[in-house]
Amino acid sequence: MVRLDEKAILAGSGGSPVLMRSENQGASWEPFQNNYGGDEGLSHVQNLKSITQYSDTLYTSAQGGVVARSVDGGHNWELMNGIWDNFGGLGTLLYVDPYYPGRIWSGGVHAIPQLYLIKSDDYGENWTEVSEAVQPQRGGAIPYVILTHPNDTGKILVGLSNAIKASNDSGETWQTVLKETGIRSLASGNQHPDLIYASGRDYISSQNISGKLFFV
Repeated sequence: MVRLDEKAILAGSGGSPVLMRSENQGASWEPFQNNYGGDEGLSHVQNLKSITQYSDTLYTSAQGGVVARSVDGGHNWELMNGIWDNFGGLGTLLYVDPYYPGRIWSGGVHAIPQLYLIKSDDYGENWTEVSEAVQPQRGGAIPYVILTHPNDTGKILVGLSNAIKASNDSGETWQTVLKETGIRSLASGNQHPDLIYASGRDYISSQNISGKLFFV
């Protein structure tokens, strides 16, 4: 769900219609599918983000590595990665970097299963896959969240279903900083950006967990 202006809201779902729009702060909703999904009519929006607050430039991600972009508030959509009729897997991660203009991350797990993580440095025009650097071996690890450093765009943390991994070179190489712990959220404060708070679900005990760590 994203706010388009003070009153208009756009929301995505996994049903039909996929996209809904409200012009009155959510009091009522109307279908707003337009050409999302192409001729195939993709039936999922697993993530929906705007590039800045109250922006008409929007991004969605869905299963199979699909990333789509609209530059007019959802009236028209352009497929930026993947194919519309790709089925299986999960598109669990979509991150518009607030500190590096034009950089967008998307990720999830294919139906095989195999983790995938891709990034673009030009607003989605071109994509680079960094999956092998994050998880060289096949397996079902799922990326859920990315956090970048406000003062060093090369520093990145990614929360996976079984670990936290860190990169100091914009995703070229990664190291594991926390093992066997599933992370769903990462956050830092403006005054202390190196101090990171994490929460999720423990990989072994299946217990909910929370804690803190530091950018390295």
